[in-house]
Order: sequence, then structure tokens, then C-alpha cells
Amino acid sequence: MGNKFQDSQGKTVVLRGVSLTDAEHISKNFGYKFIIDLLTDPSKNWHTKIVRVPIHPHTWLENEAFSQTKADRHFDQYLKPLVDYATSKGLYVIIDWHYVQDPRSKQSQTLAFWKYMAPKFSSYSNVLYEIFNENSSNASRGMNWSTWKNLAQPWINTIRSAGAPNIILICGPQYCQHMREAADAPFYDPMFPNSPNLAYVAHIYPSFYGRQGSSQRQKYEYEIGYLAQRYPVVVTEWGWDEDMSGTEVYGNQNSYGNELKKFIDDYGLSWTSWVASNNPWYPQLFDRNWNPRNSPRYHGSFTRDWLSEKRNSNSPQAKPSTFSFPLRIVAGSNTEFIASDGSKWVPDQGFLNGLTVERGDVPIANTSNARIYQTERYGLTGYTFAIPNGNYLVKLHFAETYNGISAKGQRVFDVAVEEAKLANIDVYSEANGRNNALVKTVKVTVKDGQLDIKFMPRVQLPMINALEVIPTK
Repeated sequence: MGNKFQDSQGKTVVLRGVSLTDAEHISKNFGYKFIIDLLTDPSKNWHTKIVRVPIHPHTWLENEAFSQTKADRHFDQYLKPLVDYATSKGLYVIIDWHYVQDPRSKQSQTLAFWKYMAPKFSSYSNVLYEIFNENSSNASRGMNWSTWKNLAQPWINTIRSAGAPNIILICGPQYCQHMREAADAPFYDPMFPNSPNLAYVAHIYPSFYGRQGSSQRQKYEYEIGYLAQRYPVVVTEWGWDEDMSGTEVYGNQNSYGNELKKFIDDYGLSWTSWVASNNPWYPQLFDRNWNPRNSPRYHGSFTRDWLSEKRNSNSPQAKPSTFSFPLRIVAGSNTEFIASDGSKWVPDQGFLNGLTVERGDVPIANTSNARIYQTERYGLTGYTFAIPNGNYLVKLHFAETYNGISAKGQRVFDVAVEEAKLANIDVYSEANGRNNALVKTVKVTVKDGQLDIKFMPRVQLPMINALEVIPTK
């Protein structure tokens, strides 16, 4: 990953968006569909690519101890519906364990939370885990970087032990402001030891406590710029409110916002603006009527305009996907399908480029499951899925249903599934004509948390009707 997020083709991705309020607060006050629809409405100039969902510990704990009952209720009623809806809108999602505490007093609660949460979204390629919102302590109170690493490394190990390959976001002391030491003493990723799937977090408000530098920019450079040259950094909280004198968010666009934007853009950092609320969370982006509060006094319209300005800059190209194993996908379809044997086939997802076609009720020979061959994705470059490391059986389903193909050699292409190569696939020839099912099966080992399937044309455009990904021992 280097110091930037990248897609499956090695292109730099910058995620820009908004922090929400707690999932339960959202559902009880204005609804997750309302706020997500608003933040993704291009007619109102909103172009959000990622949302951050704070999980307030009191909604999960009972007398400061982890409560399975409360956790299940919150997850089933509030969190999962929100994440699934955000995913359906093409968004990335940060799950943020929202303590603002000295973590030395919250270690067991945090460990229990991630033991519960890690497997819940382990197959969601668009979900990131932010392990602790704000470490409120600092070196003067015995919280140096080494102490922090010893506290937080077990949380990372717990997430990975659950088989979750998700990107993990890590803050630091002094409310995620003292981050420089991470560059030279990074955390360890036991699942991806050679290429850690870890990123670091900064919170930048007007009262930023940088340890060196006199100007705002110099402080940013010392604490965050040095780190950003080596590892990905996400600014998961920033904002201002000129009405909030005496607080850490007191400032305006001229004294704070413009320089912050320049610093973030200069380094190509991902970010989420705090917070999508109209009352009472602060500094809120919206007024009581859900109009963005205007700059320069507030950062609502500033956030919206920044998202609009960058809407086509380093944006993720593939729509996020969710899945469970065995993963069975009908290419070119947008509906779920239950086969006669009870197997569940999900709509097309994880694809890279391509067009789709629906052939209707065309009969397909050599199969008892004709439905999966009646839609098609063609002209694609591949599929990619963030999945746990391990061994998999991958089945690729083909049937030549295009009337323009009537002889051997008229459509030929190669497919690479990880290291396995399938060369010179000629579906018409190998299946003995049109409308006959053909299945190609390969065994692969995923070592980097991502399954890559690549299609390469030789004659005509490559195509596929369906695919299966099945874990094996």
C-alpha cells in the first residue's frame, strides 16, 4: 500500500467524506437513509465517497462491561442497516470505536468490542476499522508512543485473529495529534506483515497541539507530514465554528480552513469532516433545516464545495461489494437468485469495467441452472474481492449466447486468477456451440487479502456469465 491507498490496478485512491453521528442517534432522530441520501445527492452538490460511523461505547456497554445483548441490539437494529445502505450507495464506511479517553482505562472494553465487531464486516471490502477514536493522554502523563503501541497492538491482533482483512486506522496520543513517531515505529500487521493494511489517523482542529513549529503549517508538517511521506494518513476529524469561543473548534475559514485544505491536498490525504448534524453535536455541518452552514464562519458549505471540487480526483472506480462464502455471483445481473439446489447467487459486484446484457429465457444445455447463463458481463478487465488469506476454489461459468459468434476462433481471451493462467479460452469451441454451459475451475491461494481475476482479450471482447469463490482447506 505504500503511503497511499490503491485500487486493484495500482491507482491511487483518496477517500473524502463526512463523519456521521452515532448510528442509534441517526436512526432515532432523522434516519440513516435521509442523511446518506443527502450526502450523496449531486443535485445539491454533495459528492461524498466515505462516511465515518462513531460507535459510542455507552450504547454497547452495561456498567462499563461489554454487553452481548446491547451489542446485538445495536448492531442488528442500527449499525448493520446503515452500513448496508451506505454500501448500496457506493460508499466506503469507517467503523469508529468512539472513546475520548485515556486508553489505559479502556483496554478490556476495547478488546471485547473488536473481538465482537471484527468478523461482522470482515467480508466487506469497503469497511475500515478505526480502533480508538481519541487517545486523550500524552507523554507528560506517561503516554509516549511505545506505551501506546503496547496498549493498542493487541486490538489489531484481535481483529486479524478473527480473519478480518479490513484496513485498520490507528490514532495516537494527544487526541490523534502527536503522530510523528508512527513513521519510525509503526504498528505490526500480523495478517499482512510485508505490506501492512494499516493507516494512521489525525484529528486537526483549530487548537492543534503540535510539538514543534510556530505556524499552523509547520505544526502540521512536523506531526503529520513526516508520517504521510511513509504511510497512509486519514484526517477523520476536522472542522470549525466561529460561534464556539473557548473550545478546540473555535476558528474560521481564513484563520484555519484554507491552510488546512492546502496541507491535506498537498499530501493527498483522505478525510472525513466532522460532523453531519444539525443539533447538538458540534461543529455541525448543517443548520436546523439541513442546509449547509455557510463559510467563512462555519465549515458546512466549505465541506460540500471541497467534495464537489474533488469529485473526480483519485476517486475509487469499483463499486464496493459485500459477500459471504461461498460467494456466487451472476455477472450482469442486479437481482438475487436462488437456484433449484438452494444455493444463493448474488447480483454482480466487484467488477472492473465492462457492459452487461440480458438474454431472456434462452435455453442453456449442459446445466440444470440455466438462469446464471442468461445474463453476461463483457468487455471487462476483471473482478477484485477483499477476502481473508487462504485457499480457494474459483469456478468461472461461460456460455456463448451472442448470435454474432458462429464459429471457432471468433471470441478468444485469457483469464488470470491470481497466479493461475487460463489461456486461449474459446467458449464456442470448447462448449461445442452456442447456448452450452462451460465451467472452468482453478485452485488458488490468496496471500495479500485480495482475490484478483483479470480478463485479457485476444479476439473480440472477453465475457463471463457467473463465478463462484469457495474456501477450501
